[in-house]
Amino acid sequence: MGVWEYDEPLEQLGSPVTGLAKASPAPSRRDLRPRLVPPQLSGTLSDRGHSVLSSQGIEPFLIRTMLPDEAAECEMVMRSLPGWFGIEESIQQYRRDLEIMETYVVETGGHIVGFMALNQHNQYSAEIHVMGVLEEFHRRGMGRSLVAHAVDVLHERSIEYLQVKTLGPSRESEAYAGTRRFYKAMGFRPLEETNLWGEGNPCLIMVRHLGCLPRGQITSA
Repeated sequence: MGVWEYDEPLEQLGSPVTGLAKASPAPSRRDLRPRLVPPQLSGTLSDRGHSVLSSQGIEPFLIRTMLPDEAAECEMVMRSLPGWFGIEESIQQYRRDLEIMETYVVETGGHIVGFMALNQHNQYSAEIHVMGVLEEFHRRGMGRSLVAHAVDVLHERSIEYLQVKTLGPSRESEAYAGTRRFYKAMGFRPLEETNLWGEGNPCLIMVRHLGCLPRGQITSA
């Protein structure tokens, strides 16, 4: 494959980022229509929501807008990932954020196995506020497809920059080193490491200029 496929979720160190939260739009026929992509053949994803059918026997999955009553299922995904979501207060805040932000889910076999919340700060920039995929579904392209879907949605709004926050390299962590490689493969670049989450949890801000790559295209780490 042409990318590092770690598909680890964005961790929840410190307080959730605040900004101009967008209410989750009601899903349209377009949001719910499956779209097939030939996975593991190239680094290019389809134009919109990504239903992936694998030639290697992996079950297809659909990315769509979260329905109002599905936040609880996303919370269960968080609770299944204590290495990233280990602070009860943060889990509860993220659950509330999912209900007011623009949230997308990964569905396979009739079950939600992953999610991503976007926070559009202004007319120029947005952020992947929180993202998670059940660990047993890592390395199946779901994390990559979530990010690619976000990029496609933001391209349509002429958003120029997409950012994400993750644990910085000044604190050793093999898991988060993989997370940073994942985002680098998705076109993000490290901008600055800050103490936003406190001295013990360095926050690395990574940014992708959405005009740098063609829509949906990813690169090798």
